[in-house]
Amino acid sequence: MRGKQLVCLATVVIIIVATFAGLSWYRDEVRSQTFPEDGALDGSVYGNVGVFVEGVSLTALTLKSKVTPIYSTDEGTYCELTMNVYSNNTDSIQFYLRYSYMTDSKELVPVDAIRGSGGGSQWEYLYTDPLTGHELTFFVNDGSLESVRDKGRTVIEYDGSLEFAELDMSVGYHQNVRYVNSVMNMDPTPTTVYRISGYENGTPRQGTVTVTSVSSNLANYNITEYVRVEADIPGTLLPEFITNFYSRLSESGSFYNQNGNLSILLADGTYVESDFVFKVDTTQGWEFLMNGTVTYYTLDDQCDVVTEETLEFYYEVM
Repeated sequence: MRGKQLVCLATVVIIIVATFAGLSWYRDEVRSQTFPEDGALDGSVYGNVGVFVEGVSLTALTLKSKVTPIYSTDEGTYCELTMNVYSNNTDSIQFYLRYSYMTDSKELVPVDAIRGSGGGSQWEYLYTDPLTGHELTFFVNDGSLESVRDKGRTVIEYDGSLEFAELDMSVGYHQNVRYVNSVMNMDPTPTTVYRISGYENGTPRQGTVTVTSVSSNLANYNITEYVRVEADIPGTLLPEFITNFYSRLSESGSFYNQNGNLSILLADGTYVESDFVFKVDTTQGWEFLMNGTVTYYTLDDQCDVVTEETLEFYYEVM
């Protein structure tokens, strides 16, 4: 009898050890079981921040950067990384960069980043932003995102003209994002489809705008919901950062595209300036707004304009 008890005890011990080993393997595979609740990683640099025009480093600049987890689902967390560079001079230099990506880890590293050099608790991850072609290196230390290096090219207004600016900027972050083990999923807002019609430089076009809830969570008694907005307009000449975006959805149903004044040098070398509104506003009744201008520039090696095309557009709900 005592022998049987010993056999049973040994079996239980084996099961317990196997269970903990399995849980340990599962945690290593998933990398993180937590979700960001709120906040952002903040970082700033002053002085020589790594902006060069014709090989000369621009000084007395300030770089402010944030990495913000926007929403989480079972597939991962959608993040935005922003870099705002500016000076306080009268003819101040200012430009703004925004990158977006999905992550599946607490380190807030893009899912398709490639792990580079490192070892132990310190690793670097290499990522190329598909919109701009900029090379971003994420430095992780002890399970947290410590800093990001941004290498690439953009266009800035400098001494009254457009100039190429070569970037090699690095910024460290303060860890102030709170995480929770889980959040309560709320019923999402049903998908809404708007039929729209309008004009692009006088050419009539029709299409749809689909608003889909991607995350609806309750944390600390606050409901936060994010939606994906996709405009499908056959033949449109609008860039994707206008027609496809994510937005926070208010309780009354308002949303907007925050890229309304974005100036960006695309990976293919096209420089784009935009001034537009794309939103549903419910502050005074209900209003759908989708209109503005987009200007496309082809630039030569000296950043002089070779071709310029402005697109004026206006759409309304049918």
